[in-house]
Amino acid sequence: ILLEGQQQSDHQHGLMGVYELMEGKEVNGRGVWQMAGGQEDFMYYSNNKQWRIGGRENMETGKETWWIYVDSTAFTPDQVTETWKVDDGTAFVDAPKVRARMCSAEEKRAAVERLEQERQKAMAAAREVRDISVEGQQQDDNQHDKMGVYELMDSRR
Repeated sequence: ILLEGQQQSDHQHGLMGVYELMEGKEVNGRGVWQMAGGQEDFMYYSNNKQWRIGGRENMETGKETWWIYVDSTAFTPDQVTETWKVDDGTAFVDAPKVRARMCSAEEKRAAVERLEQERQKAMAAAREVRDISVEGQQQDDNQHDKMGVYELMDSRR
């Protein structure tokens, strides 16, 4: 299934792309699709009669966190006719251009290729930087112990 409609500058643009059906995986009586390229984003049906896109924990436990959803009783996401909503950082807003549809083998190949190119580009940029410094939390703040310099680990994906 191809999820499309959000442009580069739109909220949740990064979740647009090809989602592949996970053989034998169901949630609430509907199939589950995983974003192509091994991404940990899933399209699944909630017990609230919503198609949602969220992480693995959300999909498997029903945890109430997700980034895109639509109220619908459609059996598969490509059958949805209602308006999808995206998280803009403070609330869910209508995203009338978003739709899910069946995609061709060529569209799938191109999407997977794009993901791989983006991954390679990100890794090349990370190799240039090598180390990053995380700062901002004071001694008494939560997560203060996570502040410091982080070094890129080679050969990890």
